[in-house]
Amino acid sequence: MTGAARPHLVAVLALLASGTDPIEVVAEGAGSGSAETMRRAFQQRLGLSPTHYRGRFRTTAAGAAAQADG
Repeated sequence: MTGAARPHLVAVLALLASGTDPIEVVAEGAGSGSAETMRRAFQQRLGLSPTHYRGRFRTTAAGAAAQADG
C-alpha cells in the first residue's frame, strides 16, 4: 500500500466503524469515486467487504444508534 493511499483508507475505516451512512455515501465522502471502486479496494487490501468490516468493527455507540433507528 502506498503512503498516499493509507490516509484515504484510514478515513474510510473510521467512517465505516463510527457511522451508519450507506456504503455509497461513505465512498463518496471519502473520495473513493464509487461504492464499487471502494468495495474492490477493500477486498484487495483487507480481504473483506466494507459491509463485513463495518459489522466486525463498528463502535458500540454507532451500533447502538443503528439499532435504535432500525
